[in-house]
Amino acid sequence: MTPTATRRQRPGAGTLAGTGRLLRFLVRLDRVRLALWIAGIALLVWVSAVSVADLYPTQADLDKAAAALLDNAAVVALNGPTYGVDTLGGQIVFQIGSFGYITMALMGMFLVGRHTRGDEEEGRTELVRASVVGRNAPTTAALVAAGGGLVVVGALITLIMLSESLPLAGSLAYGAAMTAFGLLFACAMAVAAQVTEHTRTM
Repeated sequence: MTPTATRRQRPGAGTLAGTGRLLRFLVRLDRVRLALWIAGIALLVWVSAVSVADLYPTQADLDKAAAALLDNAAVVALNGPTYGVDTLGGQIVFQIGSFGYITMALMGMFLVGRHTRGDEEEGRTELVRASVVGRNAPTTAALVAAGGGLVVVGALITLIMLSESLPLAGSLAYGAAMTAFGLLFACAMAVAAQVTEHTRTM
């Protein structure tokens, strides 16, 4: 029996064998793409936060803006409920609105889709599985890589909010919410990749 055959039959290797090596490979392969996603979303949040802080420097300005939003159904429909818009933090979150969550969702979906269904379409997954790799390792590595990037974005969002002298609890909550939203769609993409034949149908 060859050493390779011995490794393949090793008890306890399980369906996640090789996940660590695949994860390191994916991070190295996507280092530029990950950096661009992280920097792009962080820049979006930072520009929005600074702009809102400059636009509404006083509580009177925030109160006036909050009153105006109550009469603008179209803006509320696009950006979401007007919770706490008479505060700086609430106004920042409102102005970022659904667009911020959409970018987080797209980041998670594109990163996971690229290394699940995308790799299978190109035949790369078959080459990887020819080695000592568990059947769930590629999907797990893709989810962990995308999840790590989303967590970094969430941490940066929290730091950006704190840089505007906003409360710690609210800053943490917003960063966690954005991260969780991205993770939700990353997981949804991982499931969709198992039930579709092509990335264009997802």
